[in-house]
Formats: sequence, C-alpha cells, structure tokens
Amino acid sequence: DLHQLVEQLPDALKEVFDLHYYHDLPQAEIAQLLGVDVRTVKRKWRAARLALQSKWQLWQAENQESFK
Repeated sequence: DLHQLVEQLPDALKEVFDLHYYHDLPQAEIAQLLGVDVRTVKRKWRAARLALQSKWQLWQAENQESFK
C-alpha cells in the first residue's frame, strides 16, 4: 500500500511527503519547519511523487503477473 511505498523513500523525501500529504501542511510552512527554501520543498515534493509513481507502477506490474 501507499504507506509501505512511502517508507521506501529516502529520508529527505519521506519527511517532505509526510508533512505535506499526511499532515496537510503547506509547502511554505514545511520550508520554515525544516529551515530550507520553499523551492527545496517543492523539488523534494516533486521527486517524492515521481518516485512513488514509479514504485506504484512497478508494484502493479509485479502483482498483475501473479494473478495470471
């Protein structure tokens, strides 16, 4: 499930994803909490989403084959 895939992310990406997705914090607030620029948060958020999308597609492909 999504939580397991999130746990596989590198810590820096996982932290931003967790704060934005699970805690619904705006990117500006995350930047302030982490002491980084908002652009850094946006970059990490995008990287986390892309990594999760890739992991999800791989998971679907692997599980689809097991049902054949």
